[in-house]
Amino acid sequence: MEDQPRFSYRSFMLDVARNFQTKKEIFKLIDLLALYKLNTLHFHFSDDEGWRLEIPSLPELTAVGAKRGHTIDENNHLRPAYGSGPDPENAPGSGFYSRLDFIEILKGKERLTEFGQSNIVGLQSQIWSEKIHGADELEYMLLPKLLGFAERAWAARPDWDIETDAKKSEALYQKAWGSFVRRLGQRDLPRLDHYAGGFNYRIPAVGLKVIADKVMANIQLPGFTIRYTTDGTEPDLKSPMYSFPISKKGLLTFRAFNSFGRGGRSTSIRIK
Repeated sequence: MEDQPRFSYRSFMLDVARNFQTKKEIFKLIDLLALYKLNTLHFHFSDDEGWRLEIPSLPELTAVGAKRGHTIDENNHLRPAYGSGPDPENAPGSGFYSRLDFIEILKGKERLTEFGQSNIVGLQSQIWSEKIHGADELEYMLLPKLLGFAERAWAARPDWDIETDAKKSEALYQKAWGSFVRRLGQRDLPRLDHYAGGFNYRIPAVGLKVIADKVMANIQLPGFTIRYTTDGTEPDLKSPMYSFPISKKGLLTFRAFNSFGRGGRSTSIRIK
């Protein structure tokens, strides 16, 4: 991301009340926020759907409020919600941070913001966890969207936003967009394959278009390999690599892979 600050307050909000994330994943996320200079973590740990912080003087908050599962009276735990399932011992519906866990998390957050920060001008990105089950889903929903947020938070006001002529503004926007996606695909996402143990970012789906009875494939970001099958099976690393338009008929399925061999969601098209 470009080091030209626009805002002094760059906040990311994580909701663990609805579906719980482990302390290990919180530290991994804090490392990511620090890497992209997002200086505030808004940690949403309590709501009707769960209480995630131990308060020693009020043990029922976590003994009951930090668990979700099948129940008639909610005397021992809360009812299931957001796909948490019937077993109160299983995440993502159940779980909480001990007092010591929370102290460690607070010390980690000191990397993001200075105590007593008084400015109020800034941006905030939010992620709610109603349907997020576990760390992999959290990272998939978070990335690469978070990098677009970091770009707007740090980069100077873009030329296309200042330009008053519509055609010139569009040309400047396309140029800026091309520069951003090249950095994203060629630098940032490959770095996140390794950083803090690697992140399960979303790999873009392959776009398909038929021109003159030939299937053309493309992808939003550079740095990925497109592979395909013609027999209805899911493409894998042994499938042919796409390099030019395909004229075969039948069901064609395409899928993008990163340099580690992890694949994204497949897309298909049938040619009669």
